[in-house]
Amino acid sequence: AIGFLPSSLSQRLPSSQLIASQQQINLRNLTEVNAYIIQQLDTGAIVVDSEGQLLTGNSAAWKLLGASPADTKTLLRELAPRLDKNVKRWLRFRHANLDPAENSFTDSERGYEARFSTFGSEEDYGVLVTLEDTRQLRERAQQMKLASLGQLVAAVAHEIRNPLNAIQQSAQLLEESDEL
Repeated sequence: AIGFLPSSLSQRLPSSQLIASQQQINLRNLTEVNAYIIQQLDTGAIVVDSEGQLLTGNSAAWKLLGASPADTKTLLRELAPRLDKNVKRWLRFRHANLDPAENSFTDSERGYEARFSTFGSEEDYGVLVTLEDTRQLRERAQQMKLASLGQLVAAVAHEIRNPLNAIQQSAQLLEESDEL
């Protein structure tokens, strides 16, 4: 039994190593796909540690903050002091039963709305800040208003045209007939 056990384990070791190697490749591929997807999002995403240092972010976040990926490891207060102040305030009060409005901050000067959520399994790892471009939202709302207005105008024109067509046809019939 003592001789059989090491022999059995040594036969299983290469297959276990092969499985572990394949899982490592799969994990690396999934990590690359996730990173690509995050970079392509229209919504900005940054991770800020409990000290206010930027850990990572996507291209939309850098654009909204007026920064570049080279600014990783920079303090948030240097790039966006008002956002930094709100992140720190949210960190202090996040365990209280906050109104959902307390979970966000709007910077109308830079044109974004930020939402905060904890990130990572450790208590003070940091904060995930998502940045929504409010200018794009306003443009979409304006486009929807204009589309609705166009539909309304078309419906009104149709409703006006129908009676006018009937009046025009009646006038033509009156012109053609001497008895009427």
